[in-house]
Amino acid sequence: MKVVISENQSDRMVDIIRRIVSTMDFEGGVKDFEVYPPNYIEDSFPNYEIMLNLNYDWIQENEFHAQQYLRNVRAGVRDKIIKFTGLKNIYVGSTMK
Repeated sequence: MKVVISENQSDRMVDIIRRIVSTMDFEGGVKDFEVYPPNYIEDSFPNYEIMLNLNYDWIQENEFHAQQYLRNVRAGVRDKIIKFTGLKNIYVGSTMK
């Protein structure tokens, strides 16, 4: 069964996701994040996208544990959003800015 979400509901869900992620403590490795709504028209598998903007200096200083840290942060963000919203179509990625 396909669930259809209106644009207004999708924008509200983006706001809810932003609030959830903003309460998380990232220990200095993530300096900011962005949330993008799904594109139901162009994407064959539409997802809410959360892009974590990484702190380059922190990642360089903690180079030995950086990959494990990133895996844990991505999984933690995804699990917390699923727990509070019930959404399954979530992608958590990261970028260095």
